[in-house]
Amino acid sequence: MSNLASLIEQAVAAGYGANIKPLDNNAGHQWDYALKYADSDKLRYQYVYLSEYLDPKLNKNVFFIRSFAGHLTPAISSVDLLREAEYGFVSMICLKKMKQPDGTEKEGIYLQTVIPAEYINGNYVNFLAIVHEIAANADYVEKKFFAGADAN
Repeated sequence: MSNLASLIEQAVAAGYGANIKPLDNNAGHQWDYALKYADSDKLRYQYVYLSEYLDPKLNKNVFFIRSFAGHLTPAISSVDLLREAEYGFVSMICLKKMKQPDGTEKEGIYLQTVIPAEYINGNYVNFLAIVHEIAANADYVEKKFFAGADAN
């Protein structure tokens, strides 16, 4: 069993099972991660994608944990977006070209981390803290730059 599979099993055992779904082609998992903020009784949900692979440069298994926040547009200040990156402990803001159904390309804004699995070392508390950071930072970027609207 992979490190990620073991951590996902622990998340399911902790009650998150209904929010975690496997992706097609064994490409990892999608976690509809619930965020609770002090200023609201409502939960906000942020999709977090989790996968594990062997990094050929490091020759180590790594976790790739990411969350989509929206598409880059001319209305978004790149400087302001980069300023939000300072709030990440292990997360970073990244842009990724995304092909749309009509064939056009857009730049997707992601919060992500690629971290050697051995750094988490099967520690569920550390894993959950990283998933939470990615989800919370992506949600914050979505709220700040897209007014909490569907950023697709």
